[in-house]
Amino acid sequence: MALYITLCGNIGVGKTTLAGIMAERWRWQLFQESVEDHPYLADYYADRPRWALPSQLVFLEKTFRQQLTITRGEVNAIQERSAAENYMVFGRTLFEEGILSQREFGTLSDLYYLLEDAVRPADLLVYLSASEDTLLNRIALRGRSYETGGVDREYLGALNRSYDRFFAEYQIGPKLEINMNDFDIALRPADTEAVLRLIAEATGYNPDLVLF
Repeated sequence: MALYITLCGNIGVGKTTLAGIMAERWRWQLFQESVEDHPYLADYYADRPRWALPSQLVFLEKTFRQQLTITRGEVNAIQERSAAENYMVFGRTLFEEGILSQREFGTLSDLYYLLEDAVRPADLLVYLSASEDTLLNRIALRGRSYETGGVDREYLGALNRSYDRFFAEYQIGPKLEINMNDFDIALRPADTEAVLRLIAEATGYNPDLVLF
């Protein structure tokens, strides 16, 4: 059976960069998180209570659609963000902060649990963790206007706590945490090699065969 790895981690931690590197180096099929065509994302950052539910529904639909393709396919796949992460981290955090109402979170939950059994779990969940200082620095460097104006330390801190809980509670399959405070894969090639080796070893690969 083909292998399926999903990355998870906070905004700005490096999921997009790492997923692209893995797909290119390992010749796996890449399933990216699509934000450029998200119809509500800028609105969400401007007014979270008003646009939280439609924004989360779009993310959930997109990630489940990817996972259905992975489930039906026969090629190795790397996914930038899973439906479980969207629901259990972002959806739950927004509910606990009062941004999503009980009724709205119920709608999101109904959709998630309806589709959860239709997709296969990842063979490895890779959690890229980082401090708020690291995240804020990397968000500023990539310069997405809707993030720099709408993402602050408090929000990132709340998400970090949710990610730690998500990773601790995750029991679907094998998992690996990589502290990205120690690695800068955008600027240091040696860090890229080290991160790829950690992931390769966790999948049972001989890392020397995939680091070409």
